[in-house]
Amino acid sequence: MRFRRSDCDIFQQLEDIVNKSSTANEAVRYPTWCLCDWKTFLSTSFKAIPGIR
Repeated sequence: MRFRRSDCDIFQQLEDIVNKSSTANEAVRYPTWCLCDWKTFLSTSFKAIPGIR
């Protein structure tokens, strides 16, 4: 539920969400994966729509 209600653009944010979602959860990072900062990338071509993440 926490992930659905959170902005998650980078691995650090995803790791924080997983770690805070329960006292028993601990995120495991795999350094070979690469995610893009989609908000920054798409902001040059699109305008934000209020109420949509």
